[in-house]
Amino acid sequence: MKRCIVFFGLLLMGTLAWGQTDSAAADTTEVSPWEHGASLAITLSSINVNNWAAGGQSALSGNSEFIAFANYTTDNQTWNNRLQIGYGVLQEGGFGETIKKNNDVFIFTSRYGRTINKNLKISAGIDFRSQVAQGFDYATDSVGIERATLTSNILAPGYLINSLGVAYHKGNFSADLAPLTGKYTFVLDQGLADQGLYGVEAGQRVRAEFGYSAAIAYKKAFSEDFEYQINALLFSNYEGLDKVDVNVEFQARYRLNKWLTANFSSQIIYDEDIDITRTDGTVGPAIQFRSVTNFGFGFEFWK
Repeated sequence: MKRCIVFFGLLLMGTLAWGQTDSAAADTTEVSPWEHGASLAITLSSINVNNWAAGGQSALSGNSEFIAFANYTTDNQTWNNRLQIGYGVLQEGGFGETIKKNNDVFIFTSRYGRTINKNLKISAGIDFRSQVAQGFDYATDSVGIERATLTSNILAPGYLINSLGVAYHKGNFSADLAPLTGKYTFVLDQGLADQGLYGVEAGQRVRAEFGYSAAIAYKKAFSEDFEYQINALLFSNYEGLDKVDVNVEFQARYRLNKWLTANFSSQIIYDEDIDITRTDGTVGPAIQFRSVTNFGFGFEFWK
C-alpha cells in the first residue's frame, strides 16, 4: 500500500511539472498568464488593570496573518498556488507572565487543471498543513502552579494530501473529486511520536493512507473592499469508508481604507484519528473549532 502511495505521489509531481512546461512553451501572447498577490495583516492589543474596583485582568496580545497566491491560467489549463501563515500570542496578567500561543496556521495548496470542456478539468493537487511553533496544554497542579505540556510542534503533526481526479468549476463555485488520493500524517517530534498521537502508531513518525478526497470552494467578492470564501476538504481511507476527515474554513476580509483592514476566519475540524479531552473529561474524537478576528494594519503587495 505504501509503495502505491509513493508511486502515486511521484506521478502527481510529474503531472504538475509536465503541465507547467507545456503551457510555458505554448504561450506566445503579450498578456502574462500569471496573476499574483500577497497581503499581511497585523493586530496588537493591550489591557492594563491595576486596583480596578470592577475587576479584570491585564493582557497583551498580538496576531498576524500572511497570505500569498500565484495563479497561472491559459485557454486549456490552470495552476493555482496559495500560501497562508497565521500566528498569534497572548500574555495574560501583564509582563512577566507566560506568553501563550493562541493561533498557529501554515497551509500551502497547489492545484493543476487540464481542460476537458467548459466546466470540467482533469485535476491534480497537493495540500500541506502544519504549524510554525510549539504548542502546549496548560493545567494547574494541586499546589496551584501552572504546568505546560508539549502537545504539538513543527511537523508534529503535519499533513500532506496529494490527489488526482476531476474538477468542476462554474462561476464562484468549484468542486474537486479525487478517487486517487494519498494522505501522509507526520509526527517528526520523537517525544510526541512515542505517545502515538494524531493517528500515527507509537514510535512511528509517518502514517500513509490511500483513499478518496473532495475539495469544495466558494468565493464571493461584493466589492474591491469586501470578500469572503469557504473551503471544505474531505478525506476517507478506503480501508474505513465509514470514517471521513472533515476540514472546513471560512474567511472574510473587509478593507476600511488603504492601511486598515478587518479580517475574520473560522475553522472546523473533525478527525477520527485525533483524540481530544472533551469538556466532560472523556477522551476521543471531537469537533474542533477555532475562530480569529483581526482589526488592524493591513498591507497588500506583489501585484
